[in-house]
Amino acid sequence: MNSFEGCIEVRGKGLMWGIELEPSIASLVFEDLKNANFLVGLGGGRKNVLRVMPPMCLTEEDLDRFYACLWETMERHSVRT
Repeated sequence: MNSFEGCIEVRGKGLMWGIELEPSIASLVFEDLKNANFLVGLGGGRKNVLRVMPPMCLTEEDLDRFYACLWETMERHSVRT
């Protein structure tokens, strides 16, 4: 994810992850993922941290689908470095 200019930092542990995005694209990425039926949140002081907390029953197929959608969304809303 750090290969995208709009991504500031990725942090987390286990299945709980936070992806800090530039405030200008955070809500766009959030809405795209939400519209793709992924349960994500948006938090942080500037509402620019994408909260990813998948269920314990997460499958590898689910993870691949989420990652592909996130990658496509980031390509659409930021500049790749």
